[in-house]
Amino acid sequence: MGGRIVAEVLIGLLELDPSGFLSEPGWRPTLPAPFGGTGNFTMSDFLAFAGVDPASRGF
Repeated sequence: MGGRIVAEVLIGLLELDPSGFLSEPGWRPTLPAPFGGTGNFTMSDFLAFAGVDPASRGF
């Protein structure tokens, strides 16, 4: 029950934000150039950007 309330609040905030990505129909995600830059990136690129991939954590 609590998870649903939190999810509905977050979705409501996203829907009401006039400058958010949901209000921009042409929005495409991008990462800085070393990680892809054009919106064509993989999950491992995203994890490397966030600094949580095994290589950046020393594994």
